[in-house]
Amino acid sequence: MNGGLYAFSPAQAAARLEQLVESAHWGSVVGESRPAADGEFAYNIAAYKYRVDQEPRVTRRLSDLALWRDLARAGRIVRLRG
Repeated sequence: MNGGLYAFSPAQAAARLEQLVESAHWGSVVGESRPAADGEFAYNIAAYKYRVDQEPRVTRRLSDLALWRDLARAGRIVRLRG
């Protein structure tokens, strides 16, 4: 060691420099990936909201179909609308 302000051996200095380069690299990778992840997250939230909003309509339609099935089994023909 040279006894200076930052007394690192060449191996220590190389290891610290490598850590600095790795940190900068991964910071860049995360920075580039974040907009894509944010967009995918926003899409998934919108799709979830759409499905939640559709749930009452789906439930109502399933009830209509169950009624139609039961009436058909009883021999009554019901014309479906919509």
